[in-house]
Amino acid sequence: MAELTPLNVNGAVVFWSVKKTEHDLICAGLSELDLHDFAPDPRTTVPILKDALAETFSGGQYKIDTLDSKDGYSITQVTKGEGSTPPSFKPIGNVTVSEAGTITFFSDIITYDEETLIRERFEKFSGQITAGQVTNCLIKILTRFGGITLRPSGAVYWLPVEALPEWERVVDVIEKSAVEGQTSMVHVMKVTFDESSVRAVGEGLVDEVTTEADELITKITKENVKDATLKRTLARAEVLRLKVTQYEQALGKSLTGLHSKLEEITVAETQGNLMALADTAN
Repeated sequence: MAELTPLNVNGAVVFWSVKKTEHDLICAGLSELDLHDFAPDPRTTVPILKDALAETFSGGQYKIDTLDSKDGYSITQVTKGEGSTPPSFKPIGNVTVSEAGTITFFSDIITYDEETLIRERFEKFSGQITAGQVTNCLIKILTRFGGITLRPSGAVYWLPVEALPEWERVVDVIEKSAVEGQTSMVHVMKVTFDESSVRAVGEGLVDEVTTEADELITKITKENVKDATLKRTLARAEVLRLKVTQYEQALGKSLTGLHSKLEEITVAETQGNLMALADTAN
């Protein structure tokens, strides 16, 4: 069970601009902070191959299209026409990759040097993750630390002051893990709460809790839900209740609109428990 700890009304607005990141560095850094569960997964091989091909066959004269088999790409050279002459298309070949990373070339045009270059670039990109993966990682950690999304579209968040020391250590890991030649920056702007701050965080909490509550209700009331899944979902619901109480105390205001949503979760829990008992009886 999660424990309710008091929040300070002060905190920080956080946002970031992150780039491609070395997977082993971010994983090692988060592991040292005991946040290994939040480490991003490595990329799958097919999109890595596309990056390698795009860097090898760069420029507007090449088209790289996904194969119907979804395990690779076709490469076509495009020559622009002049006047009434239409553009011409020259197939260069197909390249596929297995889940294990074995690259296969189907082409009489791709040279040995180009094949070697593609394999080298594939190997390099295999050790990197995208900016989107880093962002998802940061959002999960921020949520773990009690953060709130300040905009429905994300990108700007609020973090309670108690979480800032640990968050700064996470920031250090992220910024030091960027691929050489690229810069990742996570910004932390400390603020003291005023009426506008209270409103912004309160509205952010309402949006976040409403979205998560609807997701939990759907999972709880789903037919044939597994017992382990139900237990994890109920645990998330309990954390959500505590979060609302915690922020109400910190903000010094009642978030009445959320209590009916929390009540919906309670009703769904009752239904979920009854369904679980019925399945056990059968």
